[in-house]
Amino acid sequence: MDTSLKCGEDQMQLKAMGPGSSYFMLDMGGDAPMVPNQVKPQCGYSMKHNSLGLVLMVPYNGCHMTQDVNGF
Repeated sequence: MDTSLKCGEDQMQLKAMGPGSSYFMLDMGGDAPMVPNQVKPQCGYSMKHNSLGLVLMVPYNGCHMTQDVNGF
């Protein structure tokens, strides 16, 4: 699986492409890991996926996002 992360002004974009991308799980900070489409809608995450991979958009003000000295 090939992954990339792009950090924008108000959200980050994670791409996971190739074999294994359908098994991608999110670390929810103390809760059990979950697949991206199980995240509550009010968290503001959006996802596009097909047989080649997925693209996950995560807003910095979304659920489970924390800010430290170096960023989110």
